[in-house]
Amino acid sequence: MLNFQTFSAWIVIDGLSSDEFNVEHRDVDGTMHVSCWVPSEAGKKFQVHFKDMSGMTSNAYVYIDGNKSGGRVMRPERPARYLDGLRISSTASRPFVFSNLNFTDEEDNLSALGSLNVGQIEVTAGFVHVGGHKQATQFYEVPPEQKFNEKAKKGVDHQTQFGDIVHHRHTVRSVTVIPRGKEVVRFCFRYRPLAIEVLRAHGIAPPVAASSSSKSKKRPISPSDKDVKPQPPEVIELSDSEDEKQASFHAF
Repeated sequence: MLNFQTFSAWIVIDGLSSDEFNVEHRDVDGTMHVSCWVPSEAGKKFQVHFKDMSGMTSNAYVYIDGNKSGGRVMRPERPARYLDGLRISSTASRPFVFSNLNFTDEEDNLSALGSLNVGQIEVTAGFVHVGGHKQATQFYEVPPEQKFNEKAKKGVDHQTQFGDIVHHRHTVRSVTVIPRGKEVVRFCFRYRPLAIEVLRAHGIAPPVAASSSSKSKKRPISPSDKDVKPQPPEVIELSDSEDEKQASFHAF
């Protein structure tokens, strides 16, 4: 789990919090950037969790491979939230899935990896005022499938694609949020295969026989975590489902 002040964020794969390696903190123009490396496995679905224990209202936006992919409002009565997919309509979403890169011989794609932030999951968080609610009318489009020249891989082996459509019984509403100042923190998870040729080969992850103290522990999701399914103003989508007694938000 990455932490800064009252905010936290972590990646969940197969019901467990992912290992995190080489955690770094740096201040960028007054916003703290906290980064780490996490292991990924092609074909695995994942969730992006985040939490704010300040006792105030805040929100978090999630960016996958450089694409804005949703968000949630965190309230004192419901401080922990998560995203597990891209909301494509009022009743449907597509799960986040780690995937191998698709390669091509076209030279035009040589610089694509760096410009698209492929292999990164980012969470930005800050405090907000919440406005009125209305029926959601705007949703996310699945980003077009990218192909890259293998010469430009630069140690990036995985990207995120989107799983089969998941249908939801309940429609969604949207809410306007107005930031209270600039974002407080930006968490960045750089995901790569744990295999010997990537994280371990570069000394980011310890070898198999290394002591468990050399890396962070996986932790099961707590019941409270499971329940939690910078330009003002912004509109956020919120779920109106029965199992979300406190509204669940997606950012636009």
